[in-house]
Parts: sequence; C-alpha cells; structure tokens
Amino acid sequence: MTEHSNDRPPPAVLPASASQSALPSPLARLADIPEEEIWLAKQKSKRTRRAYKLDVQHFMRTLHITSYDELCKVDHRAVIAWERMMREIDEAEPSTIRRRLAALSSLFKHLVRHHHVKTNPVAEVERPAINRREGSTLAFSKADAAKLLKTPAEDTIEGLRDRAILSVGLQVGLRRAEIATLSVEDLHQNRGFDSLRILRKGGRRDALAIHPNVAQRIRAYLEAAAHGDDLDGPMFRPLSHNRKGQESRRHMDRMPLTASCASTQGP
Repeated sequence: MTEHSNDRPPPAVLPASASQSALPSPLARLADIPEEEIWLAKQKSKRTRRAYKLDVQHFMRTLHITSYDELCKVDHRAVIAWERMMREIDEAEPSTIRRRLAALSSLFKHLVRHHHVKTNPVAEVERPAINRREGSTLAFSKADAAKLLKTPAEDTIEGLRDRAILSVGLQVGLRRAEIATLSVEDLHQNRGFDSLRILRKGGRRDALAIHPNVAQRIRAYLEAAAHGDDLDGPMFRPLSHNRKGQESRRHMDRMPLTASCASTQGP
C-alpha cells in the first residue's frame, strides 16, 4: 500500500491549544461559580430557591456579612446571635425562625459535604418549638364557604373560572401553587370517579377523587372558556391573553348556563 504524497497529520481529537486559550472552557467557567450559588441552583423548586436565598440574605444582612468568604468563617456564636435578634428584637414567629435556620443549615450542610467548611454552625443551635397539631390558619365555616363560593358572577367566564378555583380550594383543599400548576388533562376519571392529578410540594405527584360539584364547575368553566381541548395547557388562565376566551366571552350572553353553576347546592 503506497503512502499518500500529501502526508497530512491525522485529525486532531481536540482543538488546537491556541484556540483553547482564546476562551475559557465550560469547565473552567463552572469552577468559578461560588459553591453557595451551586447549593441554591440544585434546589428543584423555584419557590424554594427564592425562599432560601431571602433567608440567607437576611442572615448576612443582619450580621453585616458582605462576602461568601466572610460567610464561611461564621461559627455557632453568630447563628445564636441571629436567632436571638429574630426572637427578641424582631419578634418573628417561631415558624419563621425555624424556616430561616433550616435554610442556613441546608447551606452549611452543602459546604461541609464539599469540604469548604469543617462544621455546620447551625447544628448546635436550638430551634423554637411550634405547635404542629393545630394550624395557624382559621378554617371557613360551611356557611362562610357557601357565601364565598357564590360571590363570583355566574354569567361571565371570569365568574365561572373563579367559582371553579374556589371550589377546588375549598373542597379539595389544594394549595395556591398546586391550583396554579393544574393542567386541563389533570381532570380525569379514575375507576368511575372524577379525580385531579396534583403536583405536590417537592415535585411529588398525587391523585385525589373530587366531589361531583367540583368537577361540574371545572367543566362548565372549560366549556365556556373554550380551551377544554388544550389538554397540556393550564386549567385556569387569565382571559386577557387567551384568544379562545376572548372569542367565547363575546358569545357568553347567548350561552345557556349548566345547572351546576346555579349554586343551589352547598360548596
């Protein structure tokens, strides 16, 4: 086998070193990210990331800590002083203090795990007790719930939507975030019963059977808003940017209302 006249070198596996030095590699850029930012980014929930960030910022602001280097040098005395200031000066609720301490502890656990600090200064700080047997939010009476459910107008799409949202909140007991993440296809039949698929806190999936009145109010709203066939779309949506909702709203006066929207039954 003869050699080629143009004896070219084999193709390089990696780019030439000159081009490599022109821009830093992705790994080099990642290595420059502070570990505290990595800890925050690994939290799966956007809401959790925001809450953790605010809680750590509160600690740094209270103790006049201005850099991550200073943050890594704090010890249990700084955390104890922060807890006492929240409790005695700010008069913060015990649940707020516990949440803030938990956020700071989560950060230091991450830093210990990755060898940026030796110990977690929050570990030895006693957290205030809270009553987990009794909720702090007052419950609606049956009469109050029925009155609230009848408040939205029953002859507009907005009213049907708000009645459905209130019904899901009052009868199913979902959190605001859980209601906001509902999609149209989450309303389904499970062994003959109307059910809702729910995205719980922390990304856990769940399914709950719901009262027929709740399902009827949801279907009445979806039919009036004309997005019941948009299975992947959000179940409850604003009308200002909803073209189907705007088109159907113009015909709302001519649409017969279903018996489920008359609100003659309880919530």
